[in-house]
Amino acid sequence: MTGASAEAITEQLANELTQNSQEADFKIALENLASAAVTNKSFDAIALADCMKLMKMDLNELFRQYVGKNTLNFFRQDHGYKEGTYIKVWHGEEDNEVLANLVNHLDASAADFQQQLYKALEEKYPT
Repeated sequence: MTGASAEAITEQLANELTQNSQEADFKIALENLASAAVTNKSFDAIALADCMKLMKMDLNELFRQYVGKNTLNFFRQDHGYKEGTYIKVWHGEEDNEVLANLVNHLDASAADFQQQLYKALEEKYPT
C-alpha cells in the first residue's frame, strides 16, 4: 500500500489483525512473520495475528507489553544504562519482573499510561 493514506493503512492493518491463516504451529507462524520482513521487506499482519493467537495475546496485551518494555528502556537510559551505573536487580527482582507486575496493575487504557508506568518504575527503583 505504498502511497496510501494513514487512514487506509490503519483500516487495512486493523482488518488484517483480526484475521489469521489458521496456522497451528507457532514456529511456522513466526517464520512466516520473519520471512515477510526479511525476504519481502514487508510487514505481514496476518502472520502477526497468527503468532498472537498462538500466544493467546490480544491487541490490548500487545499494547501493554510494547509500551511497558519501551518505557523500561527509556527508564534504563535515564538511569545510567549506557554509563554502566544502572541497577538491574531491584530488591531481589530483575527490572523486567518489576515491569511485568506494574503493567498488570495499571490501567493501560488511561491516556497517561506511559507516564504512570514511568513514575511507578521511579518509585520502585532502588536508590
